[in-house]
Amino acid sequence: MARGPAYQADYGWRKHSLFGALGLRPAVAQHTPAESGLLKRSAEGVSSIVEIGVAEGGSAWDMRSVMDPAGKLVLIDPYPRVLGVNLSSITARRLVNELDRGEVVWLHEFSNHAVNGWEGPIDLLLIDGEHSYEGTRDDFEKWSPLVADGGTILFHDALLEAPWMTEEFGSARFVKELLASDSPWRLADSADSMGAFRRM
Repeated sequence: MARGPAYQADYGWRKHSLFGALGLRPAVAQHTPAESGLLKRSAEGVSSIVEIGVAEGGSAWDMRSVMDPAGKLVLIDPYPRVLGVNLSSITARRLVNELDRGEVVWLHEFSNHAVNGWEGPIDLLLIDGEHSYEGTRDDFEKWSPLVADGGTILFHDALLEAPWMTEEFGSARFVKELLASDSPWRLADSADSMGAFRRM
C-alpha cells in the first residue's frame, strides 16, 4: 500500500535531503493537507498533467493518485546534480513510483526549455517552480496557451490570504496582478496559498 508524503513536516536534523534519499524519513510535501485536497480535486480523472517544480514529489503523488489511469503526468525539474546525483530526485522517484496509475515522464530540465516544441493540450498545469516574480510570469506566459479549453492552472505559494504568505513571494505578487487584470484566467478554487485558475 502506498504511504504517501508527509505534509509540511519538520524532521529536525533529518530534514536534509540525504535522509529522504536513504529512506530514513518520508518524502516531504511542501504544501498543506488543504492544498493536497485542492490538488486532488483538480487532478481527479484528468488525462494530461504538467507540473513545473517537483522537489520531493509530494504534489506529483497527490495528482497521480487520482488522475486518469490512462493519462500522462509530466514532471519538470532541473534537479541539479552534485557528484552525478540529486538526492531530492531520488526521494521523488521513490515516492511517485509507489503508485501505478497513468504514465509518468520526468524531464530534468528548466521549464523554459521543456516548453520548446511541446505538442498536445494540457488539462492541468501546476506552476510551482521558481517563485520569483519573473520566473512565475515567464512560466505562465509560455505555458498557459498550451492549456486546453476547460483546463486548469494551479499556482502554489500564490495567495496572500494564507497566514505565512507575503509579497516577498514573487509568485504571490504575480498572481495578485493576474487577479486584478482583465485576463480571462480567473480564480475558480483555492486552499491556503494555492489557487486554481480557469478561463472565464
